[in-house]
Amino acid sequence: MSERFTDDVRAVLRGANARAGQRVDTRIQPGDLLPALLDAENTPGAFALAALGVRREAVTRGLDEAPRRRGPGWLPAGLLRRGLFTREAKKILEESLRVALARHERTFGDEHVLLAMTVRPGAVRNALAACGVTSQEVERVLGQG
Repeated sequence: MSERFTDDVRAVLRGANARAGQRVDTRIQPGDLLPALLDAENTPGAFALAALGVRREAVTRGLDEAPRRRGPGWLPAGLLRRGLFTREAKKILEESLRVALARHERTFGDEHVLLAMTVRPGAVRNALAACGVTSQEVERVLGQG
């Protein structure tokens, strides 16, 4: 499935990787994915966040206040390197793939990562919910709900 990743989602993963690289534990955590998505330009996920009025400061504050869990990392074959993601971040990517498949879409983009973030329990979903972002709202903005 990694061959179906759009350039947008690849850029989000690179951005999350860069953010994670600034810490001692360099594995990508769920809290690295959302800021990378907020940094994206001209992508469906970034459009949805902007349309819903999400501000970086509010999301970052919510993420910084949340406790971070550590777990063994794993990465699907063919994408960057093994051990890059924490278990929680990997679960978001797995859910993203399920979202893309459920929507019968041929590619996997950053909008799928955003939708997965709104349904997976954790600090990212809580930070988005605090900004009024739910899966239903994202679907509505993307024109699918």
